Amino acid sequence: MNRKLELGDVDYDNLQDLRIIKLTENKLKTQRRLSICSLLMIFLVISALILLPVPIDKIKALETIITTTIFALASIVGAFLGFSTWMTNKTEENHKDIYGSAN
Repeated sequence: MNRKLELGDVDYDNLQDLRIIKLTENKLKTQRRLSICSLLMIFLVISALILLPVPIDKIKALETIITTTIFALASIVGAFLGFSTWMTNKTEENHKDIYGSAN
């Protein structure tokens, strides 16, 4: 038996366990929320720096903290987009390996 099994097939009977599917869906929702909140936080920080009357001295004093925060939040968003694309492609490849190509 040389075929790949889909995520959630814990019994190796080529059927997905509903509990695992539900956990995977919840994990994806949580990751999506984290990514959206990180993106909103980036916009809030940048718009606060642009729109609020903050003295230049304070911005220069907090420059490294602000830069590090924005970089970390952008990394979270980028990782979510990259890994979700990778998982989509991986799932499609598993589906083709199990059920054959659509052509």
